Amino acid sequence: MSLNLYKYVVDLRTQSLNSEIGGINGIPFKNKGSEKEEKEKNKRKRDAYGYRIVIAMISMAIVCSLKTGFEDVFVSYFSSVLSILVGLFITALVFSFDKFYTKADDGIKIYNIDVNEESVPDVDKSYTIAVKNNISLTAGDKVWDTQSHNYSLIFAYVTGYNIVLCIIVIVLLALNTLFEHELNINIFKYYLDIKDITLNSLGNLFLVVFNIIHRFLVLYWIGFVLYRTIFLVSSMVSYMTTKIRK
Repeated sequence: MSLNLYKYVVDLRTQSLNSEIGGINGIPFKNKGSEKEEKEKNKRKRDAYGYRIVIAMISMAIVCSLKTGFEDVFVSYFSSVLSILVGLFITALVFSFDKFYTKADDGIKIYNIDVNEESVPDVDKSYTIAVKNNISLTAGDKVWDTQSHNYSLIFAYVTGYNIVLCIIVIVLLALNTLFEHELNINIFKYYLDIKDITLNSLGNLFLVVFNIIHRFLVLYWIGFVLYRTIFLVSSMVSYMTTKIRK
């Protein structure tokens, strides 16, 4: 079960990145496309990795400016915010399955026809027929249908990965509460003396490194989730207004 969970999370992260770079036009991530598609894919790669680098730099700058760990107010505030976001994301994910994915028989209408045979006066027979509403789609309609399908995949993957990250950050913030003393040390008060290495100094080194990684991941993933949330809201509004106009 644990291996399957790891596989699903890694696949979700990979598909989230691939769909983000592929965009609504479904540009292949690994396979080489046309020259125009390659230019668009490279641009999307720069954008996708660009904001990650910016968030990482801001997170590291904040970590370097922190003398100690996160305050109780910070932990309580963002734990509440992320918990609310998890609920909203799950609702949005369920909503996406209801609104984005159309059923295979949406174009079929069911009619009931009653037939009364004269040879048998008191016997009625009921027949059910299905008539499919066949409409020839234009090229523009086919493009919109493809883009709508691709956006539904992007929305599902990005929302699902956001939920996973929110849960991970909540767990990391919980560690800050459980190990309040260990995760609130002033990392700038420690230094490594190569000439005098003991088990105690190695333990302190591990503690300092863990504090730096812990603080960085919390800040980075919070920034990442907030950025993705803004992306989801803005793209959803754009998608729905475009659909209403059509």
